[in-house]
Amino acid sequence: MPRGLALPLFLLIALGCPSVEDDDVGDDDDAGDDDDDDGDDDTAPPAPFVQISAGESHTCAVRDDGSLACWGANHDGQCDVPAGLYRNVAAGYRHTCAVRDDHTLACWGHDGEDQASPPQGGTYGRVTAGRHHSCAIDSMGVLTCWGRDAEGESSPPPGTYVFHTTGRYHNCATDNTMGVVCWGSDSDGQCSPPPGDYVHVDAGYYHSCAPGAKGETAICWGCGGEFHDQGQCTPPETPLRHVAAGLYHTCGLSYDDEAVCWGNDDSGQASPPGGTFDEIDAGAHHVCGLGQDGTVACWGSDADGQSSPP
Repeated sequence: MPRGLALPLFLLIALGCPSVEDDDVGDDDDAGDDDDDDGDDDTAPPAPFVQISAGESHTCAVRDDGSLACWGANHDGQCDVPAGLYRNVAAGYRHTCAVRDDHTLACWGHDGEDQASPPQGGTYGRVTAGRHHSCAIDSMGVLTCWGRDAEGESSPPPGTYVFHTTGRYHNCATDNTMGVVCWGSDSDGQCSPPPGDYVHVDAGYYHSCAPGAKGETAICWGCGGEFHDQGQCTPPETPLRHVAAGLYHTCGLSYDDEAVCWGNDDSGQASPPGGTFDEIDAGAHHVCGLGQDGTVACWGSDADGQSSPP
């Protein structure tokens, strides 16, 4: 998903997302508390994360208690999470959207093209965020998009869908027949998927990718622009169960749950760490993975703190 320009240090300090863990847990005033006879720290550890989304230069994740944490660039308040509990989150360019615990939508951050002004009412299960638009799928499988529509990115085709993904200025969705449809900008062929059956697809900036059938190589399309092909559309032969498309890089999860990445690696975004992951998502120049223990690991650019989870 789209998802950064490095900022001068003074701006980074001023604009970076505030830490969500600054609760003075280790305050020196409490270090020698005589009332704590056994020396145990009664502070409960934070709940594990269960869903993650990497944006342009910020990242958000939902914990299993419904709390939501965001970190990284905060130029437009995209990390200033409104109070409440959440089920699903999507980090976009400079805005964030989420599904609340009651299945309604909330968005915050940059709203120059109404991308942070979701429809009121309705019940939704999943939301996605692009550069200047956002989309959500309701309980009946109907897609609604809002924000910029200059290239048709906020005008989904009629129908019902089971999964959808939002790129920079395009989107893709799958239906219950394993068909895929894409709409919006097709400048590089990112909205022209090859024939086949699709269960999952991910839209990046100028390309889209999907896992192949089990045991087969992933499929990517787009990258047709003169300057936009940096290897992100040439997946390795390793069969993947999940993919995440970024700017000029793509990552995926093998059937052994290990991260595999390809394409541009100028910030280390295509050099994943070892370990296993349940979920992975790609930003513009960074990637984050949700570990099987509920922790988050990120790699690539950390210019705005987007790769430094709490």
